[in-house]
Amino acid sequence: MKNILSIQSHTVFGHAGNGAAEFPMRRLGANVWPLNTVQFSNHTQYGHWTGSVMPATHLTDVARGIGEIDRLKTCDAVLSGYLGSAEQGEAILEIVRMVKAANPNAWYFCDPVMGHPEKGCIVCAGRRRVSCQCIAAGQRHYRAKPAGAGNAQCTPDSKCSAGGSCVASADC
Repeated sequence: MKNILSIQSHTVFGHAGNGAAEFPMRRLGANVWPLNTVQFSNHTQYGHWTGSVMPATHLTDVARGIGEIDRLKTCDAVLSGYLGSAEQGEAILEIVRMVKAANPNAWYFCDPVMGHPEKGCIVCAGRRRVSCQCIAAGQRHYRAKPAGAGNAQCTPDSKCSAGGSCVASADC
């Protein structure tokens, strides 16, 4: 069974982030370790929501705790999604480094969760910049693994594309 550390949002109403990703990954036989970046009442595209953004230190503390029980070495992949803050992006990159130090064969996948084809970019510039760093980290992983095919691209002005489906260039 593969172990996947899934670092994404959590919504109480509806299915987004870990609420959408955890079930299908478990059905496919993965052991999912959900680590929530936020806990919101509902998806942010409703226009109004309540809840909390987890501090970036919360994310690294939880990952460090998994390392302290010597389980990071069994983590086969890290999946990151919605960021509640730019600081969380830096924390995720640190977590990926921790996992890769414990298991050099672990994969990293970044879903930048930056926009909607009809609504445009839904994140602020600071989070766009960090998402680009996360995407670039994922690209480096793919380059090291010839079987992969990372196709996300970043430019210095923080315009990113991931899989060609979302271009985060609109002002937020």
